[in-house]
Amino acid sequence: MKRTVLALALVGLLVPGTADAKRRNRGGDRDKPQHERALPMEQGTWQLGGSATIDFSKVGDTTDFSLALYPDAGYFVADKFEILGQVGIFYDEDTVWDAGAGVRYHFDVRPGWFYVGALGILSGVEGSATDVQLQAGYLYPLARNVGLDLGLRANIWIPDEGDLYYSGGLGYLGVQAYWR
Repeated sequence: MKRTVLALALVGLLVPGTADAKRRNRGGDRDKPQHERALPMEQGTWQLGGSATIDFSKVGDTTDFSLALYPDAGYFVADKFEILGQVGIFYDEDTVWDAGAGVRYHFDVRPGWFYVGALGILSGVEGSATDVQLQAGYLYPLARNVGLDLGLRANIWIPDEGDLYYSGGLGYLGVQAYWR
């Protein structure tokens, strides 16, 4: 009798764990061909996404507010290889625009995708400047065609006159959508 109760208890503990493992696998996504997986990264796929930030700070009597919108779009010219464009607008005391083009390469790290890339950006900051942005991140699938973009951005700003300026974002959060 004790062995029967112990065996049933052990089976009871294992069954929920097995069901949970199947649910985490997103319905067998690991065995599907790329075109059937979440976030397809094959030739002919379009991507639309971007990020937005709102910053507010108050130090003493000084209050600062800024808003930045960075939509981007891309097209996969080959499997896992994307060309993309970005338009940005940044508002604080002045409004600054920028536009850029670049590339990304995606690595299959299931359930999502790791990527590396670079953008060349022309900016309207104090005249004009060129900004080179290096990117790395992970796209986590929220749905079959929508992913959460968690990444890093490093910028090298090259003004027409003056010294180079470096900046880096240790955290980047965006949303990306994919379709064919």
